[in-house]
Amino acid sequence: MKFLAFGYEAEDIYNMLVDNEENSDHRFFTRFKMILFNQQNIKKDVMIKDTNGRPCLALSVFSHSICYLKNHLIERLEGLENCRLNPDQDIQWVLTVPAIWNDSAKQFMREAAMKVR
Repeated sequence: MKFLAFGYEAEDIYNMLVDNEENSDHRFFTRFKMILFNQQNIKKDVMIKDTNGRPCLALSVFSHSICYLKNHLIERLEGLENCRLNPDQDIQWVLTVPAIWNDSAKQFMREAAMKVR
């Protein structure tokens, strides 16, 4: 799976693809983090559905999202004129999750984040 965009940018791009009837090869996921709150026992092989009902491995969607956010920050930092930061050495990454999530949901996020490294 190739990750194209995240957030409002993803919504705008997908809506444009739908308007032009070019969305058949693209997938759009919305409110996917709620699966971690709604299910009691999350496993690595849990599937989620895109807006067209096509299933996909949730771990892949989550790890791609985390990777996007990480890369977005790094690109912003690299764009700063006086920034001499080495992200692999100078940043300690912390991923927070809602306290109301159960242990299996928290473990799922750990595994998704580890795939990003």
